Amino acid sequence: CSFPISIGFAELLIEVSQRVVEKEKKIIDIDIPVILLSGNEDPVGLMGKAVIELGEYSKSINSNTTEVILYNSRHEVLHDMDSKKMKGDILKRVLA
Repeated sequence: CSFPISIGFAELLIEVSQRVVEKEKKIIDIDIPVILLSGNEDPVGLMGKAVIELGEYSKSINSNTTEVILYNSRHEVLHDMDSKKMKGDILKRVLA
């Protein structure tokens, strides 16, 4: 900054920064069950790799995150050829 700032502005800047930090702490303390599903043949999810990366990021905010990669499945895992088996697998993981 090429000009001097007032004491009042500095105090305001500190106060706003503290409020932001407090709000971030509230956001980070999330504990909601999240399950990320993808098939290992899902081109949208980069064959499961993108879901794993998203899961790792999500765990940094919410430790109650689980990634599930379903084999022989694509993007719409609940509408695949073997949807009954897929639904059963998902249910087992959710209830575990």
